[in-house]
Amino acid sequence: MFDQDLILLLPTLSELLGPDWEKCSYHQAKLAIKAESAAWPYDLFRQVDESMRTLFSSWWISRLFSEPPENWGQVELGYFHDLLKSGEKINQVGPVRRKILNWLFEIEE
Repeated sequence: MFDQDLILLLPTLSELLGPDWEKCSYHQAKLAIKAESAAWPYDLFRQVDESMRTLFSSWWISRLFSEPPENWGQVELGYFHDLLKSGEKINQVGPVRRKILNWLFEIEE
């Protein structure tokens, strides 16, 4: 069982990537998270990593047959911020993953 209090240890994407974080790519966010994660409890890293991969996968699947794959890793974080902020249901993102993602993307719950 994941201890949700660990989420409070997470930096937000603006803390990891700076004030223009919404213009950064998903790939840049993954690299920044990986660089910071050495100081986190393993369970927290695992949950954050799985949450980010699930978020990206839901986006990727929706474009699988409609867009060329060259730009998939370059999707801006602002897109995901807007998606999360809309409250839209995202496949395989339950309450814990949503809480983690909302924290990272600075979405008020």
